Amino acid sequence: DPAKRSLVRCWGQRGTLHIYAPEDWALILAARLKWSPGGRTKFMPDAAVVADAEERVAALGRLVTRTDLLDIAPDAYVDEVEPHIRKWAKQMVKGEHTDENIRATAVRFAASRLVWAMSHRGTLCHANKVGNEQGYALRTQWFGDLDFEIGDADDAAMTLIRRYIASCGPVTDRDVAHFCGAKITATRRWLKALKPETTAIACEEKPGLFALTADIDALTEPAPTDDELWPISVLPMWDGYLMMHADKRWTTATEADEKQVWRKSAVVKSVVLQRGRAVAIWEHKMMAKRVDVTLTPLSSWTPELRAAVKKPIKAFGKHLGLVTGRLK
Repeated sequence: DPAKRSLVRCWGQRGTLHIYAPEDWALILAARLKWSPGGRTKFMPDAAVVADAEERVAALGRLVTRTDLLDIAPDAYVDEVEPHIRKWAKQMVKGEHTDENIRATAVRFAASRLVWAMSHRGTLCHANKVGNEQGYALRTQWFGDLDFEIGDADDAAMTLIRRYIASCGPVTDRDVAHFCGAKITATRRWLKALKPETTAIACEEKPGLFALTADIDALTEPAPTDDELWPISVLPMWDGYLMMHADKRWTTATEADEKQVWRKSAVVKSVVLQRGRAVAIWEHKMMAKRVDVTLTPLSSWTPELRAAVKKPIKAFGKHLGLVTGRLK
């Protein structure tokens, strides 16, 4: 139902998947022209190949998967990427590499690059799953009435930075660069242009902080002392609250806690949050009719928090359409 589509899922900052308001999609695409391109820059199809793929996807008139795009990737483009696949296979994959397997892998690679390229143009976004595969939809099919015009890249970047500072400030210039996935030199140029709107924040533990001047009064208000005004919450893995800053030490009380939350291979654990810091890690296991939750306390956990965490855990189970089972 198009009337119920209030979010768009597509690649954004740092070349990773994000969820945006549809009306901000063009803004993101404009700003991305100034952000770092990410790792998918080699062996991209040219504009004519992408435009042809868009026409053929539109002709199908439905959600498409990467499997659908296997027949859409032109032979000339597959020929172009095949030597790269052959080289990669020899370096990374053990065992025999037949010409047939190499070609099949090259076709899948080309199809993936077509998805990526169409999303960069703002013509394709993630949709519902089709069977076991991720489905994709053309913007014109999924958000047919969306007013869509990609504007000036610098203006778009400045708009998003202003929003970021309002949501996450005080921040440093490196925090802004991390959020955008932009080079620090470009970030400092944008921040210099924004300087009349920002104010430096004095903090001995962390120099270089600043916030929007319009927010200074709110930021300098005394923090609430009543625990009831600091409701405990549970955050999923890779939650935006944990990902928004380059320096993440403020999210945990100790270095040992930080290592528990921030794991190898870019894994960021789901946490229980109290007064802005992670006090426990939580994991869940889904059963047929219930969901069980296991807590791993961090250094600032107290037994009294166990009762408080039951309410958000119960809400999580309800969100899944399940009852909350064991909490251990």
